[in-house]
Amino acid sequence: MKIFYNVFIFFLCCFQLANAQQNTIKHKVKKGENVYRIGLKYGVSPEQIYQLNPGSSESIYVGQVLIIPSSKENSSTTTSTSQTTNGSFTHIVKQGETKFGLAKQFGISIAELEHDNPQIKDGLQVGHELTINKGTSGVSTSVKPSYTTTNPSTVDEAVETLKKANGKVEYYSYKIKSKETLYSLSVDAGMKPSEFLILNPELVNGVKEGDIVKMPKTETTKASSSIEENNSTTATIAATSSKYDNLVSTLNRSKNTELLFLFPYSEKEMSDRLRNVNQFSEVQDSVLRQNLEFYRGAQLAIDSLKKMGLKFDLDIVKMESEKLLLKPNPNKNARAVIWPFKNTKTEEATLMFATQDIPVVTLENTSTKPGLVNIYEAVPSQTTQREAILNYIKRNSSNNVIVINDKYRRESKNFISNWLPEAKFLDVKSNGTFQDDELLGLLQNSKNNIIIFDTDKNSTYLSTTTLLLSQVSNYNIQLAVIDSDLIPDDAEVSSKRFRILKMMYPSASALKQSNATIAFIKKYKYQYKSTPTQNVIYGFDITYDTLLRMAQSGSFENAVKNNVTEYINIKFDYRPNAKGSYDNKGVYIIQYDAESFLKELN
Repeated sequence: MKIFYNVFIFFLCCFQLANAQQNTIKHKVKKGENVYRIGLKYGVSPEQIYQLNPGSSESIYVGQVLIIPSSKENSSTTTSTSQTTNGSFTHIVKQGETKFGLAKQFGISIAELEHDNPQIKDGLQVGHELTINKGTSGVSTSVKPSYTTTNPSTVDEAVETLKKANGKVEYYSYKIKSKETLYSLSVDAGMKPSEFLILNPELVNGVKEGDIVKMPKTETTKASSSIEENNSTTATIAATSSKYDNLVSTLNRSKNTELLFLFPYSEKEMSDRLRNVNQFSEVQDSVLRQNLEFYRGAQLAIDSLKKMGLKFDLDIVKMESEKLLLKPNPNKNARAVIWPFKNTKTEEATLMFATQDIPVVTLENTSTKPGLVNIYEAVPSQTTQREAILNYIKRNSSNNVIVINDKYRRESKNFISNWLPEAKFLDVKSNGTFQDDELLGLLQNSKNNIIIFDTDKNSTYLSTTTLLLSQVSNYNIQLAVIDSDLIPDDAEVSSKRFRILKMMYPSASALKQSNATIAFIKKYKYQYKSTPTQNVIYGFDITYDTLLRMAQSGSFENAVKNNVTEYINIKFDYRPNAKGSYDNKGVYIIQYDAESFLKELN
């Protein structure tokens, strides 16, 4: 009987193998091809190719032979989605599907999906039967353009599909930012990666920071981003985040205040330069460029506050040496100084401000002299960001921390050791490798294993994540870095690895764009025909926050101690440091996420 059973299983397997072979095609990868374009060629989705070719979701290489499912067989097989008599759909959840992917597939939001299927709010499971009511759930969402055609093969077909789904189509040019991928760009466009690739075929060679791509704009998105024709100047921006303190509501409008800017150029030089500059990229001198960018942002903040009825005196002083002569203060105005790019050569001037109890707000506190308690570092430093991520990890006592460390990064190793004395260190060789058993021997079943990468070697990221991905079913694993600039570009190491392993990192800039942020960027683009640089946003946020704190009934220092604020891109959470001056502790902890790509953890 046992022999008969084994023979039966053997013939059954042979039959299934033969049947599978009849339903597939072999394709040899050519130069310039990727999974998306190969899928388009054969009329199948990338996911179908991934299923038959393990590892192809990470990378493919020239000469590799891929197994492609037959599109004819694919179209004739029974799917997991069927239409009911009332016009809705039922869908059986398959292995590897997510709420995000299903919402995109059916052109609805995750909120709508959960509204119609409350059983999935705590998680999606294979075999769940879902009800899909396209546009009938009553959940209010902001809909991005969605495609209904599965495999458009030309730009014209993609455009026609988008027109049918959303009406007239327009496009705008978009500059790719750091760490953006084909996947994240396609999500922003409301398209599938394959469709976005058709619209931007140059991305076949990779997604590069700074490249310009086409983004579709539908009537829906056009309406939400339209700017009034008579809006020739930047209007008042209600830039206070609802999550933090609103200093606008507690203004003392009768208070006399005076704000002093220190630049290495005079007010006339700065204003003349700004009038003659169309794009900051035209300015070759990096020092001049960064000061002009900051000053433009400051001007926008000043205009915005003046339209709110706030009154204050302004002055710009050209900083040429350590000596600085302040004008008399007959009105006893509350004074503050914004010195964006202060350096150690100007300590005497900083000390003079300290003796007069004048706060100095700067991007980076480079002062080394004792007694300079009047300095406020407005942007979280690298040290502050490191402390934030390590403190976040330290809060969970069940974490088992393992640090993969380059021997040359001794300073950061000492830094981590001081904060996490229980951390275990695994030193990598000069070629970026280590023995797999060394890392596996440090993992613990009963704890959450936090793997901190303290290296900039791409090979280390690739080999380590490959090993850890094979262990996710055996251990709880999460990645982290203490310096965000150590994370490899997506072209070097796929961000999909980091999303699966939930890589987290510290950031001085907010991830989510509030309504105020979106409004600011749109108005800026309308007025200056370009995207605001980081220094422009620093200029706006720091000036806006400083003037609002000065205009409170109490002192500037009291407003700093008692209020946490957030505007366009920075969270201001000033805390005194060991030297007596103030650091901004407003650090965001960001995590790569399987569904939303990136999310804030704090």
